[in-house]
Amino acid sequence: MNQYIPDLDNLNPLHVPPIKTVRVNVNIIQKDDGTGNFEDNDDSRERIRQVFNWINSFYSSRAPSDPIEWVTELPNYDSRIRFSIGDDGEERIYFYKNTNWWNYQYASSCEPITSYLQTYYPERLENVNLYILGNLDWQYNFADAKMPSFYNFAYNQIVAAYFWRPVSDWACSMLLAHEFGHILGLIHTYTGGGTVAICDQDNPEFLKDIYITSLPDECHCPHSCNYNADAFAVNGDGITNNLMGGNKEEVYISPMQAGQTHRALSLTSARKYVTCNKSDVPLVISNEQIWDFDMKLYQDLIIENGAVLTLTCHLVMHPDAKIIVKPGGKLIIDGATVGTDLFEDRLWSGIEVWGDKSTHQYAVNGQYSQGYVELRNGATIENAVCALALWRPGHWGITGGIVRASDAVFRNNHRAIHALHYRNHNPVSGKETGYNATFTRCQFTVDGDYPGDGDHVFHKHVDLDHVRGFKFRACDFSVSAPSDNISCWTSGIAGYEAGFSVSGLCENSNVHPCPSYDNSTFSGFFTAVSAVNDGTRTVTHGSFSNNDFGVYVSNLSNVSVPFLAPHLAHTTPSFSCAVLRYRSYDSSPSRCFANP
Repeated sequence: MNQYIPDLDNLNPLHVPPIKTVRVNVNIIQKDDGTGNFEDNDDSRERIRQVFNWINSFYSSRAPSDPIEWVTELPNYDSRIRFSIGDDGEERIYFYKNTNWWNYQYASSCEPITSYLQTYYPERLENVNLYILGNLDWQYNFADAKMPSFYNFAYNQIVAAYFWRPVSDWACSMLLAHEFGHILGLIHTYTGGGTVAICDQDNPEFLKDIYITSLPDECHCPHSCNYNADAFAVNGDGITNNLMGGNKEEVYISPMQAGQTHRALSLTSARKYVTCNKSDVPLVISNEQIWDFDMKLYQDLIIENGAVLTLTCHLVMHPDAKIIVKPGGKLIIDGATVGTDLFEDRLWSGIEVWGDKSTHQYAVNGQYSQGYVELRNGATIENAVCALALWRPGHWGITGGIVRASDAVFRNNHRAIHALHYRNHNPVSGKETGYNATFTRCQFTVDGDYPGDGDHVFHKHVDLDHVRGFKFRACDFSVSAPSDNISCWTSGIAGYEAGFSVSGLCENSNVHPCPSYDNSTFSGFFTAVSAVNDGTRTVTHGSFSNNDFGVYVSNLSNVSVPFLAPHLAHTTPSFSCAVLRYRSYDSSPSRCFANP
């Protein structure tokens, strides 16, 4: 948890989080006749707004009742966590009339309400749901919450509370702040109540800045849960104003508790409820690391020269964040998925693989001079503006990033691959050689879940410009039908003065000649493969279905399409074919290889 403490130390990138706002719905359960709870009127909405204003004040500015001399408190006591029920006039406050629901007493009994939302208002499950139920005892209020999951990221977290009278708004704001603490992974500082204080000093979850009153190990754990006692009366008596302490003034969050909440918003199911800006402080990798746990990053990730980062997990990226692989750095995505969070409706920026236009793409003593990305074993990049930009956008001398991909998936990206203006060469002879980029049995797909907006209408999976030597072997390219965010003029591969090859793989390499091939496939495009101006393109063992044009070439001298015609598939009502248009000065007619 310590690496997530929001103390604004710029030397530790995870210590400088943006202010993270947790989205909340308020669901008010009335009796069948509309009584027994908050009324559906402006007064009720104003009271609820005030309660959440108080909750945010607790998370942003409250000092401890029992300060500990050795503890360095957070700047302004700010946890950098907030809660929102929506903008003024657009609050997410919903009313339901159901006496059976009104009688529920615990979060665990509210599953029928959640099921109802799943069926009729699924968008409401994109936020933490607070259920305000009927109050069975006016003299006592109660609430409980579902703790986050480190494994089930689709898990619906809820808070259940009883209706309260106006005189209790202040007290219930602290009660709800406490329950939202549970949503973010916090446990009690006392014994009891379902989440028991951890007093074992060897336990990594032990909150030293709450229980160690004097260094090195003078400990007061657990604290006392005494609601009516004065938390400020005696420093060190175990009765405090800690948010999780059960006192009538429970408002303070310690630095380590704040670290636990930010950790939960990176590593648990609670992360899907967050709205925030991107952190300005990037996370920089300068050594060799393996990440084998699901994680959400709220900042850029930079892999430095000589560093190697291997991902075997699910890495969730903030939509404004990107991954940069600098020249000499390596990123290996081994069965991992890199993309956006649940409920995120924006694309993230993607991976930039920086190169050096002046040098080659060969390894010297195992080290490349270019940025290097390898994808294998089902590695997936999804929902990116550009999954792999093999250059630093806007910098024409930082091109030549390397990619080696096998059994990888590029799903719902505005663009999967973008490479331009680079020529590889042999480091000894200086002779030009092919670009170090191969894709074997990879899937490139855009389907009905593509999240691009009007600024990111999908046009092509692969965009090649003034590069030579890209290889696509037994890869599958597909796109859904045109829509608001999918153009009518789509391509699987589009090359401009670019050399590339599309081929299949022999399914039984022990038999010669090869009896059958795993073809590269293209489906749903206006032009499956498009090549304009000079360059060498080879398309072999390709299967084309439901494309207006299979292979479209213009102004080229070196075009090869052996074994192509027998594999062109015709799917009505679209016409699929390969069109070869020779150099503009050649009078030879265009040829269409019709289906057999």
